[in-house]
Amino acid sequence: MRRYSKAVWGWVGYDAAASGFTTIIMAAFFPALFKTYWSHGVDVTLTTARLGTLVSIASLVVALLAPWLGAIADYRAQKKKFLAIFAVVAMLGLSLLALVPEGSWLLAAGIYAMCLMCYYAANTFYDALLPSVARRESPEIISSLGYSAGYFSGGVLLAVALALTIFPHIFGISHKMMAVRIVFVFVALWWLLLLIILERWVREPQAASNLHHVGRVFVKSWRAVWNTISSLKKNPNLGFFLVAYWLYVDAVVSVIVMAVDYGLSLGFKTNDLIAAILITQFVGFPSAIIGGMLARHLGCKRVIVFMVVIYAITIAWASRMTHVWEFYCLAGMVGIAQGSVQSQSRALFVKLLPIEHSAQYFGFFNLVNKFSAVLGPLMVGWVTFYLHSNRIGILSLLILLILGVLLLLKVKEPRRA
Repeated sequence: MRRYSKAVWGWVGYDAAASGFTTIIMAAFFPALFKTYWSHGVDVTLTTARLGTLVSIASLVVALLAPWLGAIADYRAQKKKFLAIFAVVAMLGLSLLALVPEGSWLLAAGIYAMCLMCYYAANTFYDALLPSVARRESPEIISSLGYSAGYFSGGVLLAVALALTIFPHIFGISHKMMAVRIVFVFVALWWLLLLIILERWVREPQAASNLHHVGRVFVKSWRAVWNTISSLKKNPNLGFFLVAYWLYVDAVVSVIVMAVDYGLSLGFKTNDLIAAILITQFVGFPSAIIGGMLARHLGCKRVIVFMVVIYAITIAWASRMTHVWEFYCLAGMVGIAQGSVQSQSRALFVKLLPIEHSAQYFGFFNLVNKFSAVLGPLMVGWVTFYLHSNRIGILSLLILLILGVLLLLKVKEPRRA
């Protein structure tokens, strides 16, 4: 295996840490607990609408903040500092979430929204470190390596969490909810450990400007944001990519955060659904690596288009499934496509942006990313509620995938030097 620098492994390691939150909390435990524990006795279509609205509001707040945070980080060369602040707040919120009692859906929603906002904000600065970390390497491979580590780590952690909650007495835990609380705290501690490693191993380039006065930094940041807006208007290639990304990742994010809720609405058992997510994780681990290798020969865009088509087939099948074995098959298909879509989208964006303003541009990238997490979950939630059909709600995501691919086909991918 090729030897990479400590900076690369420190950056990749954080992806493995944050995946504990995305896999165990976002994809599995929170949707299940929100529907069956914190919203106990509430109609399933209403809980779907609440979950979709919650994710959308949190994403919207971060979407509006992302470019300003990115611009400030560029001027102050404090990507790692901002990453640490937001990640630690998310960890604290996660620990508090473990203490919320049954039936307190509003309190759980509020704490979870804070965790989501801080997690997404931290990712703005994490992604912005990729150009400097991969300066002497292929961004396609490093990006894929990060996602692969995330899938593998998330799968292992989810397997442990599933064992703890199914067989708590074997581990000396008195009851299932105590096991769940331990899982929440463990995710936070794992996240903290690998955050510390990133902070020690990854070196951040010097700032573009040595500004120290907060007011001057704020003014410069706003000016940089408007300059970025102007450059996007003059660069239709980048503009097409951002709009396309907004649409197709909207569906990807919606599947991640709404899949367990959807399965529970169809009457599937929680343990079966979480086991299916394990399949996604372990299939996604090699698939993300293979996607990066394919992208080196075929280009990022072609890989993304192919994987989005797999997603469309998956969603169409999901809208008609009736047996739990189908959910397992669909989980495998999502694992094949998900990692490559996300990692190669990030790698393609790296190819399109100037490295000296990486955080500023990644602020806009995350702006689009967070807005994509606004429309999809909201659409699934409220289509489900008004039409009283979870199947139609999930099927509505096909619109986003089709429009996203059509726009992505217009993007011209830069050739490697």
